[in-house]
Amino acid sequence: MEKNDQHQRAHWHNYRAPGIYMLTLVTQQRGTPFGKLQQLEDGSVTVRLTSLGKSIEAQILEWPQREEGLVVMRQVVMPDHVHIIVHIQQPLRRHLGTLVQGLKYGTTVAFLRELDATQGGTHRIASSRPSAGQRATAQSPTTAPITSPSTVITADKPPHTQPSPSPSLPSTSPVGSGSSAPITPAPIIPAIHYIPPLWAEGYHDRILYGRDQLSRMLHYVSDNPRRGWIKHQHRDLFYDKRTVDLPLTLELGRWLLREARSLGVLQELRGVLLAEKQQHDGSWLPYDWWQPGAHPDGCPTRLHLRLKMMGNHFLLNEALLLPIRLSRRTPPGVLQAEIETTLTRCEREGAVVITPVVSTPEETLFYATLAAGYRAIRLQAEAMSDVASPAGRLIDYAGRGQLLLIAPWPDRPQSAHPHKGIFELLNVLCKVLAAR
Repeated sequence: MEKNDQHQRAHWHNYRAPGIYMLTLVTQQRGTPFGKLQQLEDGSVTVRLTSLGKSIEAQILEWPQREEGLVVMRQVVMPDHVHIIVHIQQPLRRHLGTLVQGLKYGTTVAFLRELDATQGGTHRIASSRPSAGQRATAQSPTTAPITSPSTVITADKPPHTQPSPSPSLPSTSPVGSGSSAPITPAPIIPAIHYIPPLWAEGYHDRILYGRDQLSRMLHYVSDNPRRGWIKHQHRDLFYDKRTVDLPLTLELGRWLLREARSLGVLQELRGVLLAEKQQHDGSWLPYDWWQPGAHPDGCPTRLHLRLKMMGNHFLLNEALLLPIRLSRRTPPGVLQAEIETTLTRCEREGAVVITPVVSTPEETLFYATLAAGYRAIRLQAEAMSDVASPAGRLIDYAGRGQLLLIAPWPDRPQSAHPHKGIFELLNVLCKVLAAR
């Protein structure tokens, strides 16, 4: 298996080798240039594509005819991004990125023509803001604008494409002689408008391993319109990702330090547990409590937990947070009794379950709580990016306000793999949040 993984990684940047790849292209322009989400009478959600979105869909479906050995397994054009799953059945003649570049170029040309027709003037993609001279020239109705090739983006152009020559102007000198000779007026040249690129630079790519991962991604692509509709209807629950500092008592902070030290993960609290020391003038000064000789014990200090959250932020302020920790060896009978007890407390006491969902029994109880209509908080070991969204069934529960996701390590690298000590520390943090 390890040798096979190395073989796949060797072709990661080749994209000519056989394999199944998922491509994601994102727009840089704000808004919905490719279409709008629309809910149908039966409750399903579709994307009502614009002419630009339809052209993207048509170009993608033409890929198999343009490149032998390539199959488009699934694709969806969203209002502001595109997902494509392709199966390369035999080595391709050219890089897969060439097809992506052609798609971007063709879409950009159609986009500019559409702007020219609807808004007037001439629109061009600018790699940087035009100079003052170019802006003044573009606003002048009687002077031909001067366009330098360096101001026009070339990333979306096919290779070896040269800029079109500037049109020559007719002579404005008098025809004939004398003061009454007629003068041929200079033509009015449409103004040039420089706009940001339609597409973000590059594209996201991912190789899919195994049938399980492929089936999940196929479902994800097909389900993308519905997920987008939920996020659009509840923007505050998905797009409002907050990094907050929650105050802790010294007692809780010291207990957290002791637990982290006993687990051997004290340094993992760096960037999560923040300390401030009071000065003689009454001001508070942040300091590195984990450095030798710096410790909150014995000195006037206040502590904060720095967390990044997405979902129903109000759940953290509920009166009763119920920490859940179950071993992976929990017998089925014990698990069922724990589920019944938890649901009873949620109904009678308004409790909110809080758990890192590490073991399978914890996952079973977590989803049973949400399926019953109650609320839950999940702590995750992975970092939370600004574009992250709940996976799978969680997006439905988040859309109903039942879920809050918390990442205790806002600055943790996405590539950092969690270990056992991290999961143990997550359980400790659940107890700390429930006790504060």
